Amino acid sequence: MDPLPASYLEAHRYDGAAIEHSRRDAIVPCALQPRDVAIVRDVWRYKFLTSPQLRELWWPAASVQAADRRLLKLFRAGHLDRFRPYARRGTGSYPWTYQLGEEGHTLLQHAGDIPDRQRYKHRPIIDYSRVVHDILA
Repeated sequence: MDPLPASYLEAHRYDGAAIEHSRRDAIVPCALQPRDVAIVRDVWRYKFLTSPQLRELWWPAASVQAADRRLLKLFRAGHLDRFRPYARRGTGSYPWTYQLGEEGHTLLQHAGDIPDRQRYKHRPIIDYSRVVHDILA
């Protein structure tokens, strides 16, 4: 039997093991369309958006694959970063949650949405349960 944690902090410490952060080996530039800039702007505005939320906003009549291919290009180009919780074996996978990437920050600076003097700061995900996905009215 495992020993009990010595403190509340030890028992509730998050070590990052439950979240999968998608990694890119290198930045792969892509030609940006006006829609891409608007997508990056939405992700910046709302802090976190899931792939189903982005598909509903920007590809309501398109296939899931078309939307996911474009989001993958924006991720590989560094405009967006993404993560998701690990799923238990045999349960499928969770959708990716997107946040602003460093290249996206630079893009929005050039577009005038973010002041030039404001530096990019990566938002670490401490606790996935704090990420709000959908608000039901």
